[in-house]
Amino acid sequence: MNDTAGLRLTVRAAEKRDAGRGIARLPEPARKRLGLLSGDTVEIRGDRVAVAKVWPGGPDATDGSVLIDADTRANAGVKVGDAVTVAPVTVEDADRVALAAPARLADVDVSREVVERALSRDLRDRPVTEGEAVHVERLGGLRFVVAETSPAGTVRVTNRTDVS
Repeated sequence: MNDTAGLRLTVRAAEKRDAGRGIARLPEPARKRLGLLSGDTVEIRGDRVAVAKVWPGGPDATDGSVLIDADTRANAGVKVGDAVTVAPVTVEDADRVALAAPARLADVDVSREVVERALSRDLRDRPVTEGEAVHVERLGGLRFVVAETSPAGTVRVTNRTDVS
């Protein structure tokens, strides 16, 4: 049975290894009910909407829970212990993703080309949607906001995506 409208799950903190990676770990029963495979994309609806890539939950993902990192929780407007709706979402490969840079980027002595290459590498194969914040570890964990995507909606950054 596929529950494409979504499941209500309780937010739990992700493992440290998942921090900043845009991953939602789901227990096997939830993945089956939603008809999801590893690598599929879901939206996580709290006070706001975030998107994440699905991975198996393993022993830490108890039934009725979803494990997401602090960035994904912030994007969804939720905290640990809150209930969210997790649902499959259609994702297209992005032609272009424009990011708003933080003011602190002006203090970093790197060229625009280096910044764009770091953004492309850190976001590759990751689903994003307009308004989401993403941390880029290759740039010291700076926080960028997805300002625009083409096509509009939830998109996946690929090696062909123009990231700026």
